[in-house]
Amino acid sequence: MLKDLTILLYRARVFSDFYAYDDGTAEAGFRLSAPGGGSCALRYSLNFADTLRAVHFFFVKGVEDVSGREFYLRIWGPDPADPTKPGTMLYERRALFPQYGDSLNEFVTYTVDSTFQLPVGNFFVGWYQPQDYALNVGYDRNTNHGDVLYYKVANNGWQQNSIDGSLMMRPVVGDSIINPLGIGEPATARNTSNIYLYPNPAADRVFIANAAEFGPKPVTYTVFNMQGLLIDTGKLTNALIDISNMTNGLYFVRFDGNNFSTTRKLIIAR
Repeated sequence: MLKDLTILLYRARVFSDFYAYDDGTAEAGFRLSAPGGGSCALRYSLNFADTLRAVHFFFVKGVEDVSGREFYLRIWGPDPADPTKPGTMLYERRALFPQYGDSLNEFVTYTVDSTFQLPVGNFFVGWYQPQDYALNVGYDRNTNHGDVLYYKVANNGWQQNSIDGSLMMRPVVGDSIINPLGIGEPATARNTSNIYLYPNPAADRVFIANAAEFGPKPVTYTVFNMQGLLIDTGKLTNALIDISNMTNGLYFVRFDGNNFSTTRKLIIAR
């Protein structure tokens, strides 16, 4: 007796607000050996013009603690002579520092702090690090898009990567920011444009104006010096920070909270 057997095959397709070459899991970390500073750039291509909102990074913790090391988020256009390589820098955001997700394979979102329009064609997202340290961005060895990754050290030109794998760095486009992988609640970008420090320059303590815009959830602050070294960190209370034990100079104060991270400059002068 013959029975009719029907086998159903299906494929799930997920629509997200970001571009990605990786599969979401890091088998290794990619670091740039750059004694005089250097850059990494990952090539993507658009069939339609769109708005860049943020970049998802997956940082891998290593032996060296680099959480207090500064990097710059950068966007490049294509080189007119060779559109497969980075050309003119179109955008830069400084005073950013590596952050690590609370759960396995969680990306961290760094927002673009202005409306940035991307035209049709190639564009490049990446970072610049002013010193040689192991930033360690996740590297997926199960997929291979190593040929779209470029690096530049000191004053040398752009070089194409030769290591098989896919860098875990994802540009976010569209009208709003949808949750990065691993975070359970909606991630609407919070507007922190009205936040500022006063007095500035300051002597013994500094206040945060319009701190209510941070929202009701706890906010942490981190203070870095010009060399990118961690000076102080803590939970923000009463919208002020005690700086009485810090020496004169220029600092960066980063605030981290519910779906936002923003940085302000601080001058201490007595």
